[in-house]
Amino acid sequence: MTVANSVKLSSDSTKFYQLFSVLSVCYLCISCGNFLGYTSTALPSMEEDKESFEELTKHDKSWIGSLGPLGALFGSTLVLIPLRFFGPRRTISFFGCPAMLCSWSFIGFADDIIMIFVGRFLGGLGTGVIIPCSSLFVVDIASVELRGKLGILPQFLMIFGILISYVLGSFLSWRILALACCTLAGPSILLLVLAPDTPSWLVSKDRCDDAYEILEKLLGSHAASARLRDVRDTWDLSQQRKESQMVGVRKQRLNTGMIKASAVALGVLSFQQLTGINGVTFYALSIFQQSAGESSSLNPHIPSIILATTQLIASFTSTLIVERAGRRILLLISTFMISIAGSILGIYFYCGTGYPFLSWVPLAALIMYTFGFAIGLGPITWLIVSEMLPEEIRHIMNPLGIAYSWFCVFLVTKSFPLLRHEINIYGIFWMYAGIAFIGLIFVALFVPETKGKSIREIREYFNSSVVSRKTSATASTITSDVETGYIEDGEEDADADADATKCLTESA
Repeated sequence: MTVANSVKLSSDSTKFYQLFSVLSVCYLCISCGNFLGYTSTALPSMEEDKESFEELTKHDKSWIGSLGPLGALFGSTLVLIPLRFFGPRRTISFFGCPAMLCSWSFIGFADDIIMIFVGRFLGGLGTGVIIPCSSLFVVDIASVELRGKLGILPQFLMIFGILISYVLGSFLSWRILALACCTLAGPSILLLVLAPDTPSWLVSKDRCDDAYEILEKLLGSHAASARLRDVRDTWDLSQQRKESQMVGVRKQRLNTGMIKASAVALGVLSFQQLTGINGVTFYALSIFQQSAGESSSLNPHIPSIILATTQLIASFTSTLIVERAGRRILLLISTFMISIAGSILGIYFYCGTGYPFLSWVPLAALIMYTFGFAIGLGPITWLIVSEMLPEEIRHIMNPLGIAYSWFCVFLVTKSFPLLRHEINIYGIFWMYAGIAFIGLIFVALFVPETKGKSIREIREYFNSSVVSRKTSATASTITSDVETGYIEDGEEDADADADATKCLTESA
């Protein structure tokens, strides 16, 4: 075997191990998708099941739908505690997986509405744990060239789970559907055992040898050494900053850089949900019924399946092109498509639905709407947020950001029927289109391109953007050395801080 073939074989094996590791940990994202799509088909089935439920009130249905996002809100907040002690993989194993399996079991064997309430809340807790841990796991173990494609997998698998739930729900009862979803989640128990821990968590537990062994399998021996050194430097730097009192330029730059990265991440998360995708998918059936009229013979399950299939195709497309097109351009395309589709839907419903030759418009616009979301805002948001957040606060801000996202999901799904009476359905779509257009401007002005950049380079972007453009070259060099730790402690470090502070003050 030649050296070139040996290197290629080694490269292929490391890529395969990365893919296997990500799929093993993120497999439960399919169950999260099952959970999100469950109520769309299960609620009509529950209403028909008079033996189990004498009467399913509108309040019962409201709680069945809202307890999921509420549980996810709590789960993504509480996950901060075990995540620090156990790392992403073990947190999913110890908390996310049991919660999801118990959720489906409670629903599948429910003999009253309370058991379904408990099952929905537990499923929300599990979803709130699994999604942030999956995103953190991918960013930590993936190589730079594969991070984009692998980073989209959690969202892709979740949409695939929604599609499975829609398809199975079209011919299974609510009880059998829950048990089927529980069976689908079962293999995750073995897969989580086979998956590795993240290098960052191992380094934080002073297990550098174990971290190197895993990195060697993931990246190869040469890249493993450099990556381990980077992880250790980042960890040591974060510990020093926690223990020491920072003054002058270093403290200002560090805090401001973190704040800016967190603000941009929060903005992207806001536009992901406030553009109304969950309102559109959750109420897709009623939207189609209003647009088609009572004479339509369309199977009520078909619109949901069409939209889920559209999202799946778009997510797969995003996986193929994310490393070529980049994150930022996909976000721009996404917000543009949503704003156009929302405007078209608003105009259609405002002008009235009594035009048979235009009956194809709402379906086409909704496909454009969901495709636009799934190619950019859906999968790219979680990837770019995890990339932008600094390592010191990523384990805190990522779950909190997802908790905020779940709050927005709850807000959108609860407000949709209320706004429908206040500003009509055309007003809702115009509002979503306006928010998407603002998101387009926000991405163009504030969101950086992270394609092909290391975590350190992304961090330096937010830190360097804080410094005044008028700062002299000497001051820039000194402050860069101070921040990256190249100037040694002692008098030289103190002099550098003083000089940097003086230069920055004069330039201001």
